Amino acid sequence: MIIYKKNILVFLNILSNFPKIEEETVLIKVNKKKKYFFLNNNLNSFLFFYKNREEETSCLFYIKYKILYNLIKNIDKKIEILKVNKKILIKNNSFLLSTYLNVKKKKTLEIRNCNYILLKSKKLVECIKFCLPTLKLINNRNLGLNFVFKNKILKTYSSDGFRISKALIKIKKNKLSKTLSFNLNKKSVLFIVKLIEISKKKYLKLFFDNGKIMIIINNFVYASSEISYIKHDYSLLYDKKKYKKIKINRIYLLKSLMKISSISDEINNIDLCFYKNNIYLNYNNGSSDKATDHFKIRAKIKKKLKIRLNFQFLIDFLKLKNYKNLSLYIRKRNKKVILRFKKFIYFLMPIVY
Repeated sequence: MIIYKKNILVFLNILSNFPKIEEETVLIKVNKKKKYFFLNNNLNSFLFFYKNREEETSCLFYIKYKILYNLIKNIDKKIEILKVNKKILIKNNSFLLSTYLNVKKKKTLEIRNCNYILLKSKKLVECIKFCLPTLKLINNRNLGLNFVFKNKILKTYSSDGFRISKALIKIKKNKLSKTLSFNLNKKSVLFIVKLIEISKKKYLKLFFDNGKIMIIINNFVYASSEISYIKHDYSLLYDKKKYKKIKINRIYLLKSLMKISSISDEINNIDLCFYKNNIYLNYNNGSSDKATDHFKIRAKIKKKLKIRLNFQFLIDFLKLKNYKNLSLYIRKRNKKVILRFKKFIYFLMPIVY
């Protein structure tokens, strides 16, 4: 069997963007003129179709990604692969590599006609990147982003127990027969973002079949299985009628926070006090370090509202998008605070004191 460098190198370069791919095993399968490279690592599957002019007999073998990648990088044009008993012989001119087949056979990915949605790639990347900072403190592989597909709207959620990020996208075309909730782990989501950025396609189709989400870009297919997780009812996050809406200039708020942060490298909490048409920011570490700042807001608050928030969590939201104004919803000192800009919503739990 002949494999050309230009074919397999495209596949291996795409896979290099997936975290900890080096120790995975690649399956190479050829069936006459139907040829593809396949990799499966429990939750994720990768498939790359290619064509050769030569008509070959059927062949299937496994090899470590790292071994294959290092080999392909150092050849000129092509390699010849021979299967002898329980060994694979990889030949390139005078070079010969022998490796054992000690891996169980894995089912390849089946691509069938299934339901899908069509949406703008750029919007999906924006929503994912908005929700990702909420997951940066999470190391659990079974936690990730929750996607809810309903009618013409895709809702994206992430949570670490202290805050919730929510982003909304309009779906261009929805071929799903019913509302679908799907959860992907952090590694899968990061790879999807990288895949979209590599492809540079304006629109993206997401296919759903038998507990898997699939993305097909040119002759590359990526599929990820849904992970088991504790499902949350995000539909009851807050009642707008019970919250006071305040419009704030994001740039003023960010600058005030940065000025206050200059007095110490370790600011954990910040107090926000709303009164009349002003917001007061206060920091006190219990010793000699104190800082305060204030600026105007678009609201008239008769009774003082004071709340304490995590400093870094608040900064994370303010740095996410380049916008001027945001809406802040506040109720009581022990109730969650909601920050919103257009379709990006951030729920932040207060620090009770």
